[in-house]
Amino acid sequence: MLQVPDTRLHHISRQISRQVALPEELSSNFDQQAALDLLRDVAACDDRDQLESFTVLLPRNRLNDLFGALLMASGEESRELVPRLLHILRKRLTPSLAEIGWAFFQHHFPNDRMNRLLETMIDTPAEKAGDPPYLRGIARVADLPAIDDTLPERWGADLADDQDVLLAAYLIEMNILPESPFAAALLAHYFKHCSQQGLAQNSKSFVHAVRINQPAIQIELVGGYFAQDRLEEIWRPVNQALLEMFGPPRPYRQQFAPVPDHAAEPGFWDYLDQEVTARFHHWTMVDRLRSHVADQPRKVFFYRQCDHCKIREVLRWDDQTLVLVFDHFVLADSSEDEFQLYYYDLPAFRLLLDNKSPDMSLSNPPMPVRTARDVMLTGDRHNVVSLSLDAVNLLYSRDFIAEQLKTTRNGM
Repeated sequence: MLQVPDTRLHHISRQISRQVALPEELSSNFDQQAALDLLRDVAACDDRDQLESFTVLLPRNRLNDLFGALLMASGEESRELVPRLLHILRKRLTPSLAEIGWAFFQHHFPNDRMNRLLETMIDTPAEKAGDPPYLRGIARVADLPAIDDTLPERWGADLADDQDVLLAAYLIEMNILPESPFAAALLAHYFKHCSQQGLAQNSKSFVHAVRINQPAIQIELVGGYFAQDRLEEIWRPVNQALLEMFGPPRPYRQQFAPVPDHAAEPGFWDYLDQEVTARFHHWTMVDRLRSHVADQPRKVFFYRQCDHCKIREVLRWDDQTLVLVFDHFVLADSSEDEFQLYYYDLPAFRLLLDNKSPDMSLSNPPMPVRTARDVMLTGDRHNVVSLSLDAVNLLYSRDFIAEQLKTTRNGM
């Protein structure tokens, strides 16, 4: 039996892998030695006739090395070799070669030689490149015949004008590599220009854009996103993803919050405007509350009547009890009782907090308690009020809290 040497097997394996590899694989991990070999052979052509002959006879399996050669041509030789390489590409361009070139452009963006590569492919007759949709898309938005590093900005702004575009499907249609520097730039510019409708229907792509971009762009994208409150349930997946990526912001010094450690190394949220960070911090509090009462429909109804924007802090009293801090009162909510809450004014709560013991429960107040119904009917004030959420007392409890939310600190 004929034995093939190991070195020959390795060479055959490498040739096969280079021919069947996906375009993104070829662009991110090209064979540098093969690219240098091609540069040497192109440089050896003494005149145009030799270059034409070399172009015609160049094996198909070496054409993939054109793109790496474009990137590796250096110094003075590049002035002569880059035009020669582009000439070979123009003469031998095929749909599959165009797809590999498009992948190289995206993976190595921004790069002036890749810009010239793209110009060459667009300028080549459509039947040679197969007229793929990504070349038509580029031709529509680019300032042809020149292509420069502003392409993703123009393309992103153009996409943002289409209210119905679904970015995930569009990236697939245009053969855009989702992890490439070009995709990062394109998505960033889209989300800088798009409407709230575009943001909502492409929220997963927004999260992806934040994830793959550099910190400066991440700060810009998240800052733009939190230019308004994002408390609605539709934004929860985005907010949750941001929380997983960057963690919670350090709390500001509030009534019961710990003093921030200013000596600690700054985190992501420290680089954003305070108003932006406050909006995200507020969402984390509201989301914590929603998770706490998710399986308790009466509490869900009750809290919908409260103004979430007036929640200042959310604290954990014990494993079962959440404390919602408003301007001049707190609500104590135990997960063990779905029909009961307790109102404490701030002086009463501070007193309990200062004298807290391991077995102290806010659901069993150590002081006289009036019901919301009594307070609403008599008009009397009290430090601690029982808010029952059963069918008879729910509306009294709701109205009592509505009155408290109208009262300011100075009005106490």
